[in-house]
Amino acid sequence: MRLSNRQKKHVAAWGVMLSAGIAVSLLIVQVATHGSALLTPGGTFAVLFLLSGIAFLTTVPWWRALDEMQKSAQLTAWYWGGSLGLMFGVMCTVVIGGPGSDLVKGGMMVMSATVVMFIVFLLGWRVLHRRGAP
Repeated sequence: MRLSNRQKKHVAAWGVMLSAGIAVSLLIVQVATHGSALLTPGGTFAVLFLLSGIAFLTTVPWWRALDEMQKSAQLTAWYWGGSLGLMFGVMCTVVIGGPGSDLVKGGMMVMSATVVMFIVFLLGWRVLHRRGAP
């Protein structure tokens, strides 16, 4: 069976995303595990932020290879699945760690960051898609 050009583009995008994503993820684990011995907390955060940005950028070729229906499915799954998964995860931290534990504080920090980034991206989308925008 021959692959169409679109299918080849999709396979190539997956390959780039997976290989770069795995490499960057391994670096993130190393920095998160051993960063405090080598860097200040601010330096560790900066390196993790940079590596996370690179990991995020590895998904761009894959995203561009998707058609509109596939993009809509991804957005729906991430919104509903991510939102419900986040809420379930925070509830689990309360059950496992107990109210007020460090585990719950970490879960709430993740939840807060998620909500803030949702708002930032929603506002950005609204600015870019307002009436009269080029």
